[in-house]
Amino acid sequence: MLFVGYAIGLVAFAQSTSGYAAQSASAKTNAPQSVKPAVPAKPAVAVPDLPRADFIALMDADFKKRDLDQNGKATRAEVEEFTKRAAAAVAQEQNRELFQRLDIDKNGVITPAEFAGLIPPPKFVDVSAEMTRFDSNRDQIITLVEYRTATLANFDRLDADKDGILTAAETSKLTTPAPKSEQTR
Repeated sequence: MLFVGYAIGLVAFAQSTSGYAAQSASAKTNAPQSVKPAVPAKPAVAVPDLPRADFIALMDADFKKRDLDQNGKATRAEVEEFTKRAAAAVAQEQNRELFQRLDIDKNGVITPAEFAGLIPPPKFVDVSAEMTRFDSNRDQIITLVEYRTATLANFDRLDADKDGILTAAETSKLTTPAPKSEQTR
């Protein structure tokens, strides 16, 4: 499959470059003299020659990979199985590469510290709003008393009937939008 993709890419590249060359030649003959010179073209990429017989051999080898029972016919089931195997092989290779990247000391074991390398360190975390809400004396320390004071004030605000119990009806007001007359005030 890789070889066919490579070969097809070579053919497409050759076709596109030959079309480009023909287009460029006709553009040069029809171009008015007042046009500014174009940016110099990039150097051509060396594309190896691929004789037709070699291309056919690559295609045949690729087909044989799909024809799992080697009977000269690739059924839908065989193509599906080939595709599953190819995807599994790619996933296994990606896993091997990831393991090798994570195993910093190359001892064949990923430690918790090495595994933590999967998760990037958090960027700047702004806790200003939380500190403002809970740190009532602004000493940059939240005590249990300060935390309880702030959270109990929220409880008391939600406890509409002031019976010391938050009911489902009282907490549903958190998710239910207020009527329009209350929203416009």
